[in-house]
Amino acid sequence: MMILCYRFHKHTYNILQLITACLLISVSGIFNQIYASKNPAFSFVADTIKTDTIKRSLSNELKSKVIYNSYDSILFDVVQHKVYLYYNASIKYEDITLNADYIEIDWETKTMYATGLMNDSAKKIIGEPVFTQNDEKFTSSTIRYNFGSKRGKISQVITQQGDGYIHGDTILKTANDNFYIKTGKYTTCEDTHPHFYIGAEKLKIIKNNKIITGPAYLVIEDVPTPLAIPFGFFPNKKGRSSGIVIPKYGESAQLGFFLREGGFYFGVNDNFDLLLTGDIYSFGSWGAGFQSRYVNKYHYTGTLNLEFSKLKNSERELPDYSLRKDFFIRWSHQQDPKARGNSNFSGSVNAGTSTNFRNKVTASDNFLQSVFNSSVSYNTWSKNNRFNFSAAARHSQNSLTRAIEISLPQMSFSMAALYPFLRKNNPGRSAWYEKINIGYSSNAINSVNTFDTLLFKNETLDKIRYGVSHSVPLSASFRVFKYFNLTPSASYTQNWHFSTIRKNWNSTINKVETDTVKEFRISNDYSAGASLGTRIFGTAMFRKGKIAGIRHTISPNVAFNYRPDYSQPRFKYYNEYQSDSAGSISKYSIFENGVYSGPSSGKYGFISFGADNNVELKMRQTTDTAVNFKKVKLLESLSFSSGYNMSVKTFNWSVVNVNARSTILQFVNVFGACSFDPYAIDTLGKRINRFEYNVNKKLLRFTQANGSISFR
Repeated sequence: MMILCYRFHKHTYNILQLITACLLISVSGIFNQIYASKNPAFSFVADTIKTDTIKRSLSNELKSKVIYNSYDSILFDVVQHKVYLYYNASIKYEDITLNADYIEIDWETKTMYATGLMNDSAKKIIGEPVFTQNDEKFTSSTIRYNFGSKRGKISQVITQQGDGYIHGDTILKTANDNFYIKTGKYTTCEDTHPHFYIGAEKLKIIKNNKIITGPAYLVIEDVPTPLAIPFGFFPNKKGRSSGIVIPKYGESAQLGFFLREGGFYFGVNDNFDLLLTGDIYSFGSWGAGFQSRYVNKYHYTGTLNLEFSKLKNSERELPDYSLRKDFFIRWSHQQDPKARGNSNFSGSVNAGTSTNFRNKVTASDNFLQSVFNSSVSYNTWSKNNRFNFSAAARHSQNSLTRAIEISLPQMSFSMAALYPFLRKNNPGRSAWYEKINIGYSSNAINSVNTFDTLLFKNETLDKIRYGVSHSVPLSASFRVFKYFNLTPSASYTQNWHFSTIRKNWNSTINKVETDTVKEFRISNDYSAGASLGTRIFGTAMFRKGKIAGIRHTISPNVAFNYRPDYSQPRFKYYNEYQSDSAGSISKYSIFENGVYSGPSSGKYGFISFGADNNVELKMRQTTDTAVNFKKVKLLESLSFSSGYNMSVKTFNWSVVNVNARSTILQFVNVFGACSFDPYAIDTLGKRINRFEYNVNKKLLRFTQANGSISFR
């Protein structure tokens, strides 16, 4: 018998090993010629020798190459046609991988044997075999495997099957990847020595299908219990599956005995599934359901649920007989934020008959819910976010009052502040008209308020309200008189109305009657305003001491806003009518029942003014290397504000408000506020149109104060 032995350690570099390596290379060429003469199909693949491993690939009558390597050494027995691999050895054949500290290959019988080795220091077996095939993985004490028949015998094995673990004394593997286990354990405990398990003398594992056992019993902490079964069946399927859904059973006083939510589930593919269910009641009622989930990875995901039922109560000949048809739809759709960079589509629909959950046996949470809302929306915007368009459909339903409100469609378009008119390509200097910014937005609504029983009736069409609104805001900012900032603004809104109302007093029934007139009218609403402000600084510096300086900042501001009175006859937006039998005359807006209400009545012209104060200290901090300065806010804000209303005849002046805010020690916040009224009160405490100064010789009358302290 000729034995060739080669050891190569990565940390041993001596002449003897180098000579041994050279001899091995020479003899392995001779071995290749000798064995190839007997087995023409057998040949060595060129070796690649590294510092810590040797890899070779052999092929005999096998269908594929066998690639093996070892960390420590490989020993060839040419006469017996065997190979021995020591320490951290591995074998790879087709979809099979074996790792162990000792592997023996017999090329004559095409078999392989693997086990662990005794550790000299720890006195225990290490490097026990780990057998892997596709997604199956076994850890055992010994393994024997035949490459040709693909059958194997495994001792003291542990493997995971689905959500559980299989322990077995001896396992036989067949060519069709089924396993027969003698003295096995089935458990969900992850420990090598499980705390509990179902023990059986015989088990059979059918790959990706099921696990079958003979007589089995429950063991807890190695103590057998009297709980036993004549046989066991554990599903072991992976991936998608279809099957029967077991129905729920029970009894209803009105509908009789029932089988509910039974049917069949279809696992169609990775993107779509389907569940068909049905309900049947002994008194003649029935129902059907459709549920589906869908997903397109990185694009969208959603669920769809449809329900329909036909519920029969009592008998046709009896007075309490009724036959009701109910339906309900639930749909949820979400788009992945990364799917499209400038658009988004989402949907949430909950709609159906108001009696759907009250008439049949259902879950309590659905039964108690009385309000259902739906929303389907689409948004898109430009890359620079200056243009935005959205369209939506909304629905709100109350199952108790049976009221329903639908808005379909509801669209809006907005345009951010445009670049100023006639902008020049000179960012350094610009004309006054280049500082004017204009925006635009538009909304369109079509809605109806009715009851679910009248939703599809002709009279519902007369209740539909629709309209369009356009809005154009304008703003600008200018520097005037060198130190002042002037900010004018204006807003224009135009609403399109497709119906108006008329109110008249009916003396016959002593009641105001309201008639709807189908006509197209346009209402215009505009307002304007401006504000003027500046800042005044007062600073005092100190050359010595911790305080380097103190600065007082005053920010005065005055603003004016104006809006006309649209109830004046020249606008034709308001009409007069008799409101009671006494002949009282009132005004009403002809647009008050529309989607967009018309301009409000009353003139508005208000001048507001005020001033804000801020006091800061600059503290000097001296160190060994430099002098640093730190700002400390002594008084963050002390503001005074009031105003004058030009649109009223009495009480033109507003209350004077004083607010103060500061922070102490960087974590205590102090706030205080008080109000002073320029008008006096009478003996009953009622405010009168006379100044406090004219009555009590005081400039202002104190009315209220409040304060708070908070810290963190």
